[in-house]
Amino acid sequence: MLQSKTTTAANLGGFIADAGLRVLLLDLDVQPTLSSYFTLDVRAPRGIYEMLAFNERRIEQLVSRT
Repeated sequence: MLQSKTTTAANLGGFIADAGLRVLLLDLDVQPTLSSYFTLDVRAPRGIYEMLAFNERRIEQLVSRT
């Protein structure tokens, strides 16, 4: 079975989180789908575009949490 890079990243992140470690996964695709692999407790209102285009630096605006 062929897995995409996103699926591989999601699986690795999940395994690391299951081991009790904190994980930060970055989805820089034009059509982000990485967050669809996880139930989000908090969905960030902004993302990589706002960080790069408008120099957004507030982490709570950029990072979704599971």
